Amino acid sequence: MRLLDDLGVEVADIHAHVIGLQEAFLDGLGRLDHPLFNADNLVGTPGEAWRGHFLTFRHADAAKVNEDLRHQGVTADVRGERLRLGFGAYHDLGDVRALIRHIAAL
Repeated sequence: MRLLDDLGVEVADIHAHVIGLQEAFLDGLGRLDHPLFNADNLVGTPGEAWRGHFLTFRHADAAKVNEDLRHQGVTADVRGERLRLGFGAYHDLGDVRALIRHIAAL
């Protein structure tokens, strides 16, 4: 926390960064035709102020997709038919592009 204070980074800055990453991710997904990672399976509405720093997708094969992503070095969270991808202050656009490449390779 002291590092963030020393850098002048506030919670609002981190939130804006994460929302930007999520928007870039969703834009990239728009170019894919993936059976899980698409707007129809997205839970919630992007940009809602209450949404956490993750995106959740609903699909019957979420556990298998999670396993496939894990084999590519991608850490996600699966809960039943919901797969969650988290975005944080430590991620950048390069991470988002890499994630989209991993998803495209599924």
